[in-house]
Amino acid sequence: MQVVTTAWELQATGWGDIARKKMKGHMATLMKTAEQMQNGVEWPALMELATREVFDLMVGSPVRLLAETGQPPLAEFTVTIGLSGDLRGLVGFHCSASSACTLASKMLQVETHEFNEQALDAIGEICNMVAGNLKAKLPGVGDRCSISTPTIISGSSYKVHAVPESIHHRICLEFEGAPIWVTLDLRK
Repeated sequence: MQVVTTAWELQATGWGDIARKKMKGHMATLMKTAEQMQNGVEWPALMELATREVFDLMVGSPVRLLAETGQPPLAEFTVTIGLSGDLRGLVGFHCSASSACTLASKMLQVETHEFNEQALDAIGEICNMVAGNLKAKLPGVGDRCSISTPTIISGSSYKVHAVPESIHHRICLEFEGAPIWVTLDLRK
């Protein structure tokens, strides 16, 4: 059996045509997969599942889906994680300072009532795990999608302008009696 290692060898052996056809088929499959992800996936349900699993495993507290009010999240902290590759967009996690402290206390098993670096790390890591769990739930996408490091925005008077021309999904969950939000903005 002959081993072909370069594009020139592929062309010389006639394998170039076969490789191009396979690549063309692979690209068509990727385009179809991306289209299905936009149109056929129940994003809010998938976001809820990914978030529930992370909170159950890493925080030890269940979260419960709340009815959406239609109002944007009124959070003191927003964490964003960028998605690139087959899935392009932004995952967001939004919460109050109190929820961030509770999250840090539960994750680290150390009581904290004041907002500090541990709380920042906790909410950044939660968003990171939710984004990772979300992409892992999409068959064939996990290896072809990368996530960025978390960016944390603080304050009470800000607006996140996500991916232009994107489809926005948002779920509101209850964590320890307070609302938290998970958002997903996917490029069309």
